[in-house]
Amino acid sequence: MTATTTQLSRIWQPLQIGPMRLKNRVIVPARVMNWSKTGVLSDRHLDHYRELVAGGAAMIVTEQHAAYPVAKGSFHNPCSAWDPRAVPQFEEFARIVHEHDARGVVELFGTGVHDKGMMLVDDWKPLWGVSDIPSVVHTEVPTVIGKNEIEQIVAGFVQSARNVRDGGLDGVEIHAAHGYLLCQFLSTIYNKRTDEYGGPLENRARIVVDIARGIRADIGSDLAVGLRLSYDEYVDGAGITPDEADRLTTLFVETGLFDYFSISAGSYHTIHRSVAPMQEDDGHLVPLARRAKRIVADRAAVFAVGKVRDLHLAEEIVASGAADVVALGRAQLADPHIVRKTREGREHEIIRCTNVNECVGRLFDETEVICMMNPVTGREGRWSGSEPAADVKSVLVVGGGPAGLKLASVAAGRGHLVTLVEEREELGGHLNLLASMPRQPGWGVAVDDLVRAVRNAGVDVRLGTRADAGFVRRFGADEVYLAVGAYYDDRGVSVWSPHLDEVPGVRAPHVIGVDEAVRRVLSEGGGALGSHVIIVDESGTYLPLGLAELVAESGAIASIVTPQMFVGSEVERHLGLPWAMPRLRNLGVEFVAQKRLEAIEGGSVVLSDRWSEKQEVVEGVSTVVLSVYRRSHTDLADQLADLGDRVQRVGDALAPRKLAELIYEGELLGRRI
Repeated sequence: MTATTTQLSRIWQPLQIGPMRLKNRVIVPARVMNWSKTGVLSDRHLDHYRELVAGGAAMIVTEQHAAYPVAKGSFHNPCSAWDPRAVPQFEEFARIVHEHDARGVVELFGTGVHDKGMMLVDDWKPLWGVSDIPSVVHTEVPTVIGKNEIEQIVAGFVQSARNVRDGGLDGVEIHAAHGYLLCQFLSTIYNKRTDEYGGPLENRARIVVDIARGIRADIGSDLAVGLRLSYDEYVDGAGITPDEADRLTTLFVETGLFDYFSISAGSYHTIHRSVAPMQEDDGHLVPLARRAKRIVADRAAVFAVGKVRDLHLAEEIVASGAADVVALGRAQLADPHIVRKTREGREHEIIRCTNVNECVGRLFDETEVICMMNPVTGREGRWSGSEPAADVKSVLVVGGGPAGLKLASVAAGRGHLVTLVEEREELGGHLNLLASMPRQPGWGVAVDDLVRAVRNAGVDVRLGTRADAGFVRRFGADEVYLAVGAYYDDRGVSVWSPHLDEVPGVRAPHVIGVDEAVRRVLSEGGGALGSHVIIVDESGTYLPLGLAELVAESGAIASIVTPQMFVGSEVERHLGLPWAMPRLRNLGVEFVAQKRLEAIEGGSVVLSDRWSEKQEVVEGVSTVVLSVYRRSHTDLADQLADLGDRVQRVGDALAPRKLAELIYEGELLGRRI
């Protein structure tokens, strides 16, 4: 990025889109949050929307709303727009956005086969499919819909748009992307029909046009009507390709029914392209928006999406003519005030998106979506703003990992006198190991944001300082928080092997923890662990994969052994496996799943099959790396036990957990002091 804040100008320009006027060119695209408990927008949604428009967003597109009764949603806690109960919440949504001269749009969709017919306990149903092809993810064979069901779908979209209009909102967005129902009609991957809705492109696009025409006939020009498209499904040239998307866009824009086109990509085959993790380039979908803009020209607006994390890139996109509007999704999940902070020259305060995709992982877990880096997101009703401390205290934080950093910045921001001491010469804790791995820049972003917040808040940071029990007692703080982290257990103890209190041979010098292994490889090179490295992993996280890549790049043999069903379960949850696996396979990394570590006998490793008593011996092993589980550092807390409640363990020192939990705990405790 070369533009400075003062050079940003194009994104601040207003824009007329159909009947609605945007005050700037930065919007919030549809993001599924899983926050509804009643089938309509929740107060949690509305609290978050209030924060977004206060933060400067010109328009908010809600998460996908079911547009007809059979499409209750492919995720738990779905929202429905066809339900008249949605109207009062739409009215409140409209009031919130209009108070800030912003606009509100509801995304309407159908699930098709990407749903679960038995998800909602009181609403089991067969899925409605364009053809009898099941979802690549859910594998449930649908019933093929006929003309009667198609008429119900079109009528549902029209009714939903009417409810949006009656709620006083500004537009609807028809969701024909990411492999959902309308995308299934457009894509030959799922559309094998031979009637007027299948075959030629014009037939496959028919239902989308029918829906838009029905909405226009019912409510005229009262609402802006947008269309979200996947411009490339990235499925080996099958389905929607950019060339076919060009033809679709030409067809749709020539109808004159649409005020804007939101250009995305991917489907359930390639979700990692729709919600790209940190390995993908920023703005990776902009070339697709540019193709659409050449076709659309001035006949409608074009929205660009896809890992746009700051307003400098947004400015470049608009200034280059690639799109009229830029949608920042995860970036405004991480910081709803990114627009306002940028405009006010306070970019050093922005909480940036790391693209770790904890938000996406929680969506796949069917739990409420949150942001790993910003615990306030989704909790605005409880935590909006920060109350100054009524009783200013001196606070000592021992340890500069994620929990300690977050606690220190929040407490200092409320006015407490906070000192943070860290034994190493750098802040960040175990995140620095992750940041050092190949193609993992997001972890470095996480460290930088946490450290920057500490500096902004005026925390007294002391690096290279070992805080033993004597130091803590002499310091005499009102409250002490021990954020001293955790270490990788080196006994090989595993929940998958309850018959072993300790793996035989695990005390050998060539058996080390994954953290030590990574540090050794980073300092001495990939060959530092010898010619054949076995990594025993039960975490499913990226560190073992990154270590294997470094080892294999040196020419050594790297094998990852796990008792789990497959290697990298946590990485898969965050959409990282499609990026990591091709590299690892090309390097010859061996994946050994559903096997347990039984014993280490010199250069031999004994593995047992998880499902039987069969064992195998791997010989010629130079190093065994254990990435099993972590244990909290508790020695310092034990030595300070006589200080009672003045001393608390926090973060991994309390219990080794995921980063989102550690940062949340830091926020929580920093607000409680």
